[in-house]
Amino acid sequence: MAEMSLAVDGRALPLYAMEFLFQANPYPGGSQYLLRIADEDFSRIIRKRFGVGTYTDLGAREVGFVFMELRGMKTLINQREWKHSGRVSLGPPLFWANTIAGMSLSPPAVVLSGVCSPHLG
Repeated sequence: MAEMSLAVDGRALPLYAMEFLFQANPYPGGSQYLLRIADEDFSRIIRKRFGVGTYTDLGAREVGFVFMELRGMKTLINQREWKHSGRVSLGPPLFWANTIAGMSLSPPAVVLSGVCSPHLG
């Protein structure tokens, strides 16, 4: 099973508190996230595209690819949590990850950091 940790502005949050939407100019922005995922399957998918290493300031296409894979993984994790908790929905996210300013790939971990925005509305 995947081991994941999420922090926004240094505060630990559950994964369901974050959604993923690339914005070159984050609006409203203002917060920083750090997401660590230790999962061999996810790591393998990301390594196949990027290789092992450290990357900075990923562009729209690269961020889109990583965010797409994260959304798929997050859906599977949330479904498992809902099944065990009896929940139907977790409600809207608290934050939206907008950029990937840093990405470190060191099997089996993928560590992402960047700008995120609070959920408006």
